[in-house]
Amino acid sequence: MRIQMSVRRFRLLLLALTALTTLGACAPRGPTFGFKRDADETRRLAGEYAPYRQKGYATINGRAYLQTPTGQAMNAVYQSVDLTPVTSLSQQAIDEGIKTGEWSASSLAKEHAVVWQTRTDDQGNFDFNALPGGEYFIICGVPWSEGGKSGTTILVGRTHLAPTEQQDFVLTGVVASAP
Repeated sequence: MRIQMSVRRFRLLLLALTALTTLGACAPRGPTFGFKRDADETRRLAGEYAPYRQKGYATINGRAYLQTPTGQAMNAVYQSVDLTPVTSLSQQAIDEGIKTGEWSASSLAKEHAVVWQTRTDDQGNFDFNALPGGEYFIICGVPWSEGGKSGTTILVGRTHLAPTEQQDFVLTGVVASAP
């Protein structure tokens, strides 16, 4: 009888430890942008993205290219293009990307933001379909090379899209001078 009680207690202890370990593994990790969110902030962000979590009827057909210092147009050939609603979180990510010169849509995705992605074709053309109307950022990195120097310029555009609009959009920028 005494051995059965020990086995039963051991099983209960093992079950309790498993539950605590599982809860600890599911606990939220730190925020990706280095700032903390409370429950109110999380709800506010969810509210900002809610209108964009539905299928829409609008379309963006675009082209991304870069103008070099010598005037050469360099298409964003086979590059990733990101589309995300203008929200406080996406604005912060864009500002950080502009400051650091680096952009990654994965930082927004980790925060459960809405991000659509596509790729340009060999002419720098891209399409986004079935979008709800709203305000959007369009982001694309364009690699360039000129005079033995090279780099990637991150292009950021902002547009408003009506619920059934079919919009043509040009995302372009200029390399001021080769580094």
